Amino acid sequence: MLFNKVAFALLFLVGLSFSKLHRRNSVSLQAYTQSSIDLQNGFNNVFYTIGTNFNQVVVSCRYSRLGDVIAYFSRVHSAVALLSGKCLIGFKYHELALRFSNYFFHILFELQSALSVISRYRKMILGCRGILVSISIHLNYIITYMNRANIDVGEMGRYYSRNINFYFFDRFGISLNLDAF
Repeated sequence: MLFNKVAFALLFLVGLSFSKLHRRNSVSLQAYTQSSIDLQNGFNNVFYTIGTNFNQVVVSCRYSRLGDVIAYFSRVHSAVALLSGKCLIGFKYHELALRFSNYFFHILFELQSALSVISRYRKMILGCRGILVSISIHLNYIITYMNRANIDVGEMGRYYSRNINFYFFDRFGISLNLDAF
């Protein structure tokens, strides 16, 4: 019972933080010229989609087991991966794209690291493994689409590319091939 309450509180806070991130992102990008509207809309859509679905997960957490909620989030995250990848391939402005891609990489990489620590607990290991794979697919979509659009993936992207196979082989014995995308 206590575990469910703690999980609910954590999901609520994460959902709230993504919602605030979406609103703050909307305001901060208003200063840019009309030419960056496509980029702005692309990132806002990604943040809004993640925030909205997190809130749905929080609501469903009251009626579902935690494992079901985690599995639901994993499926949602895979859908968002495709959305963000398609947004990235349309980037026209290198400097702005690099700035926000590094920011986005940093958020997801930190989330991935946190989940890998949580996954040490037996009850959550399967659910967290699903989320880790989902996040990895997400980041691979971003890297692949940026490479195809001749956009530099930046420092975080290069760091992730160098460490992804070691990270997953070490933790779960998983290998993801960029060529598959």
